[in-house]
Amino acid sequence: MISRIYITPKGNDMRGKLYMDSFKKLGFSSKISNVLLLDSYLISHKFYNTKFLKIAEALTNPIIENFSINKIPENYLKDCSYIIEVGYLPGVTDNVAHTTKETIIDLLHLKKDSDLAVYTSKVFLISGSLDLDDIQKIVSSLYNPLIERAYIVKNKKGEKIDLPLKAPKVILEKRIP
Repeated sequence: MISRIYITPKGNDMRGKLYMDSFKKLGFSSKISNVLLLDSYLISHKFYNTKFLKIAEALTNPIIENFSINKIPENYLKDCSYIIEVGYLPGVTDNVAHTTKETIIDLLHLKKDSDLAVYTSKVFLISGSLDLDDIQKIVSSLYNPLIERAYIVKNKKGEKIDLPLKAPKVILEKRIP
């Protein structure tokens, strides 16, 4: 079972403002109205919902952050035009994910060799009058395609938006010459 935990800021998050400033320097100053940044943890394990709640609480600083499980909070989506997820490619070391996995193992008293897997990513919610070409230029400034992947979703008002619950695993195939 795979679930996703989103960590959202309670107040103003300066990271979004910094990214918005950098996007404006790319020539999108009149097209972008807001940028919000969420942290995402994709967790693969057979946990009950109460365990995911406990994990989400452990990953969140309750003074400055909120969390949601398996859905981006509606108030973040209402003015958003595009959602961009940037995470590591399969096989690339994700140090935050390793630390998070160790935290979960300690928190829930799991065995070190359990089938728990954790993957992290950043989720950008961009508002404005942008087209797909604009978003692709912005995305190319956000990630290194040698080690990271990017996933773009256009937020169509009134439709349910979910990022994929698919683990970025390495799959080795035997090739026959």
